[in-house]
This record gives sequence, structure tokens and C-alpha cells, in this order.
Amino acid sequence: LYDAGIRYVDAQIQRILEKLKSDHAFDNTLIVISADHGEELWDHGSFFHGQSLYEELLHIPLIVKLPDSVDAGRVVERTVQGIDLAPSILDWMNLPSPDQFQGEKLGNTLDKEPRDFIATATQAQFPTRYAIRRGQTKLVESLDLAEVQGFQLDKDPGEANAESPQD
Repeated sequence: LYDAGIRYVDAQIQRILEKLKSDHAFDNTLIVISADHGEELWDHGSFFHGQSLYEELLHIPLIVKLPDSVDAGRVVERTVQGIDLAPSILDWMNLPSPDQFQGEKLGNTLDKEPRDFIATATQAQFPTRYAIRRGQTKLVESLDLAEVQGFQLDKDPGEANAESPQD
């Protein structure tokens, strides 16, 4: 069922893109495709999302097609956050961002050094977890369980071997 859901969404995105092309609007359209979270499909003993902060939940797609093929084919490896999307979309549309927006405008930051990435998992039925990622180092803390795990993602991309933060 999960794979069928993915195929359905892919087909709907394809329909939208084909309609934009047939209406000759594709070239002038800003298109942003992303997700709010990934899914844990028994990767670490759990299913769905909300109970952990492993990379399969945090590392989500972000596809941007700028008008007039600006930066076409460019792949950026820099970590960005969902909080960056609204100010970025407004910036790409040459519109001002409200002062209360906290995210960065991605067009200005994609070539900069990676910044810290912060995430939370706060579903009521699971322990609250916080994660911070600095480069390839990631710490995950559960205040409810008094537990802290550390990961070196360059050496352990599947997060199979948690380290003590003192290591």
C-alpha cells in the first residue's frame, strides 16, 4: 500500500507537469516539491514516523525548478530545513518575507558551509526527542528516557552504531 501511495503521488505530479507544459507555462513556473518527513519502514525496529529522529525520517527530498531554467540540473548536497522553504519561495518570486520568518533564503546560502540542523519528535504517545546535526555528527536526546545517542553519519550512514556522547 505504501508503494502504491508513492506511485499515485508520482502520477499526480506528472499530470501537473504535463499540464504546465501543454499550456506553455512550465518554463515560467516556480515548482517546489518536498515532504514534511520521511518514513521509518522497520529500518530501526519501528514503522511510520514520530517516534525517532533517524535519517530516514529527516532526509527528505527537495526538488526546485526555477523559472527560465535557472540552475537547471544543479544538485546541492547542503542540508536545509523546512523552515527555509517559505522565505525562499517568496524570494524566488521577488516578494518580501515577513519579519517573523526565521528560515534562510536558500538562493543566498546553498554554496555556504552547512549549518546546524535541529529537529524534534513530539508525538504524545512517544518520548519527546531532539536532534542536532553539525556536519556529519548527530546527537539525539530523549529527555523522557534520559538517553543521548551520538552518530558519525560519514562512518555510519545507517545509524546502526550509536555512540556515547562522551566517546
